[in-house]
Amino acid sequence: MLSYSSINGSCLAWAVLPGVNALLTAIQHRRVRKVYDMEGKGDFVGDCVRGVCCCCCMLAQDEKEMREREMSVATKAAGIEGYKGWKR
Repeated sequence: MLSYSSINGSCLAWAVLPGVNALLTAIQHRRVRKVYDMEGKGDFVGDCVRGVCCCCCMLAQDEKEMREREMSVATKAAGIEGYKGWKR
C-alpha cells in the first residue's frame, strides 16, 4: 500500500493493539482517497463504521483502487490505450 515497508507502524499497531484495526483501516482509506483526489466519496465517520463492519473488505477495496489507478497511469505513460480485444 502507500509507503510500503515490511515493518511499519500500521503493521505493529495491528499486531499489538487488537480492536484498533477499524480505526487504522479508516485512516488508510482516507489516505487513499486523498492521494487519488476522491474527497467527495465519503467521510471519516463513515469510514470508521465501515472499518468496524468489515475492515478486510475495505482494505481489499483500497488495494483494487490503487492497482487500477496505478495501472492506468502506467499504460498511459507507455502509450497503451488499454485492451480493445483481439484483432484478426
